[in-house]
Amino acid sequence: MIINADQILDRVRSAAALFLGLGSVFLLAEMMVAPAFAEGLPPAPGFKQGEIRRDPTGGIVLDGDQIRKRIVPEGFEKRGIGTGFFINGQGDLVTNHHVIDGCGYVTVSPVTGGEKIGIVKERDERQDLALVGTGFRPAVHAPLRSLSSGYNRERYRIIGYPTRTLPPLDPVRETVILLGRFGPRDWVAVEGEVYPGNSGGPAFDLYGRIAGVVVAKPDTAAIYQKTGSVVTDRGFLIAVDHLRVFLEAAGVSYRSVSEAKEFLSDRELDKTVVKLECWRK
Repeated sequence: MIINADQILDRVRSAAALFLGLGSVFLLAEMMVAPAFAEGLPPAPGFKQGEIRRDPTGGIVLDGDQIRKRIVPEGFEKRGIGTGFFINGQGDLVTNHHVIDGCGYVTVSPVTGGEKIGIVKERDERQDLALVGTGFRPAVHAPLRSLSSGYNRERYRIIGYPTRTLPPLDPVRETVILLGRFGPRDWVAVEGEVYPGNSGGPAFDLYGRIAGVVVAKPDTAAIYQKTGSVVTDRGFLIAVDHLRVFLEAAGVSYRSVSEAKEFLSDRELDKTVVKLECWRK
């Protein structure tokens, strides 16, 4: 059955009675999302070679191309930044499909140092997931939480490289609150700050287990045009059960929660996170 845009909007409006207004906004928001991927990055203005500064939020930024050895062939330019995270000791990482889609090269930079060109091994465009091989051998990778864990107003930590002004050198942590699942892709709505650059980053529960993957934020302008409502401080995660299905279909190993012997500290969680840069001609 084919449903046009007016029919979709009518269904969203009728759902308001069931969700007391909040659910209808998220049903529409899930259809009108802006990937949390930092594209079309401006050059760092006024930097001298090798100069390091801090942006207004306190994150360290630098003119990276001037002080690191280039590993991408000439003719390719950095067009965007996203986040990923290691899921095993073989260096496989998870990110969003839209982070790597259309990239001639994807460079991977772990918190622990180094930079390599990643190889896309598997992708799921509908759920917006991608698996990237890196050649790194990370000492730390977080376990996935169990499928039975709930999403009722829990507080999660998302870690990534949000480009509020200029891209930070170090990963940034934010706290989000789970609001429930919405939409045809069964994404998880959250209350909290999701910025460009967070795409593909992990969402950890308070025990340091992977509970989801940051994927998008509502397209505020589009939603306002349709409903007159302003949606701010909201975002979406891909639920961990969809991530588990994706990894099992790809045939890669990962740690389950039953194998986690101890909680991971914030510093250890940071080591599971990587910055991905998309290079295009």
